[in-house]
Amino acid sequence: MQNLAPPRMRAMFTAWSLVVGNVFNLIIAPQGVGLLSDWFAGGHGADAASLRLALLVLAPSGFWAACHFCMASRTVVADQKRAIGCVYRANHPPSTTRFEPVM
Repeated sequence: MQNLAPPRMRAMFTAWSLVVGNVFNLIIAPQGVGLLSDWFAGGHGADAASLRLALLVLAPSGFWAACHFCMASRTVVADQKRAIGCVYRANHPPSTTRFEPVM
């Protein structure tokens, strides 16, 4: 991801990535687990079973993130070429494929 940001913006990109990740992991996710645990507990109060069920419901979100990471990895080379200002010229046959700077 660092290679997709212009050099003068990499520090800001990293800072915002860390802020967003920490806000989600330290504020939103624990609230979600707590709310789900209370919802699964019903009227008798939260216990270990409701907490276990809430954690099991949210566990597949890691697989969802891994799936999106793999999908993003398919286009990273093309994204990097686009970020440095090169585009594929479609009018050239595959044997003479070349990348030229965008003017």
